[in-house]
Amino acid sequence: MQPKFKMPSLGSFFGWGRYPGSEVEQKKKDTSKDPLTELISLQRAGGEFRWGAAFKRALGKEEKAVRRAMPKGCPGGFGCWLAALAVAVLKRDFADQRDSWDIVAEKAQGYIRKCEAAAAAATTTTAAAAVGEGKVALVEEAKKWLASQ
Repeated sequence: MQPKFKMPSLGSFFGWGRYPGSEVEQKKKDTSKDPLTELISLQRAGGEFRWGAAFKRALGKEEKAVRRAMPKGCPGGFGCWLAALAVAVLKRDFADQRDSWDIVAEKAQGYIRKCEAAAAAATTTTAAAAVGEGKVALVEEAKKWLASQ
């Protein structure tokens, strides 16, 4: 049986840091409007990305249109395609803030390489050959798609 009353924390009980204009409230407002933070927050623990409003704003497309643009036989599916698009968007739109997203991009590219390596094990493809050269072919395809939009 769930308790009917949830005890508030001391901070919320006394209102510490929650008054209008406080540093806590200001940080809360700032991060919710920051496009870079919103995009980064869509990355999952494994490196793939999930769809969210930040993608819609950055790409100017609805989810269905982005799914249709996904290359046929995309290794890793939509999460992998979004990871590639995220890396391309980070490089295109946030180049001046690279120190804020560099690790996120590395993790996404690592995830994409794993997907491409798994596809390479099943069949020999251009993407599989690129994995051996250290390139991330899907990111290159994402950059091309973004440039064509």
